Amino acid sequence: MVYSNDGHSFGNQLASYVLKIGEKSLPEGATPAQILAAFPKYNDPVSATVVLSHDLMLLFTVADYTKIKDAQVLDNQFGLYWTQLQTNKDQMSISDTYFKTRWAALVQVLGQPRMTAIATALNVVIV
Repeated sequence: MVYSNDGHSFGNQLASYVLKIGEKSLPEGATPAQILAAFPKYNDPVSATVVLSHDLMLLFTVADYTKIKDAQVLDNQFGLYWTQLQTNKDQMSISDTYFKTRWAALVQVLGQPRMTAIATALNVVIV
């Protein structure tokens, strides 16, 4: 049985069949575990590439909000960013300038360790 790297099977192939890149030959009746073992990169967890503002907001603590509230008083630009995050209903791509700018502002207010913990909870890697 020949399987492609996207998990599709192509049935029994002729003995002369040459495997293409990303295809593997497995025994007839291969189990899901055997198929996953043949393609180990598909076992790795996949990080998210988008964040919903709602999911981000749910992770803030009272201590976080206190710092955010104080920062809004001191910095109008941050206050604008915070308002935009609260009202955003669309997915935010973590590679987008819009998201990165607001994330950097939160790092300044809450600190890198706290924002790293939040990123981990959101299953994203911010670079």
